[in-house]
Amino acid sequence: MLVDGKQLTELMLTHNVGVSTKQAFEVKALDSDYFIED
Repeated sequence: MLVDGKQLTELMLTHNVGVSTKQAFEVKALDSDYFIED
């Protein structure tokens, strides 16, 4: 099967082949239980 550059890049990123993580970031969500008053 032949692949073009875009498809090769997508496959490399999907399967972590020939790539490494340089930076990651956190995604925060509001914890609504924290704000419940008794």
